[in-house]
Amino acid sequence: MATRSRIGMVNELKEILSVYCHWDGYPDYNGAILSEHYRDPEKIKKLIGNGDISSLRPEIDFEGEHSFDSPQENVTVFYHRDRGEGTEPVIQKNYTREGITKCNSGEEYIYLFEDNEWYVAKPGSPFRLLSELI
Repeated sequence: MATRSRIGMVNELKEILSVYCHWDGYPDYNGAILSEHYRDPEKIKKLIGNGDISSLRPEIDFEGEHSFDSPQENVTVFYHRDRGEGTEPVIQKNYTREGITKCNSGEEYIYLFEDNEWYVAKPGSPFRLLSELI
C-alpha cells in the first residue's frame, strides 16, 4: 500500500512549489532520502520541476535505460518523464506553510524545504524539523 507524500520548497519569490509522491512517503524512507541526497536547492528545483513522482530515489538523472516499468535502482521515477503522464508542480503564490497542507491527494506526510532545512508535517499538524525525526 502506498504512503503518499507531498514534497515542496519555498522559492526566491516566497512561493511554494510542490509535487505529489506516491510511494514510501514516511520519514524513515522519503524523509531520509531528502535529508541525505537533496540538500542543494538547485537539485531540489530539478526534482520538483519534473512534476509528480512515483518513487523517490537519491538521483534524478540516469544513463542508459530507465523507464517507469524498468527503473534504474537509485533513480527517481517520475510520472511525466518516465511514463508520459502526470502533472506540473503546484504553485502556491501566497506563501503560508499551512497552504501546502491543503493540496489534497491523500498525502500522509508533507515535506517542505525552507531556509536550507527540511521540515515535515502530517496534514493538520504543525511542521517540525525533519532532522528531529530521523
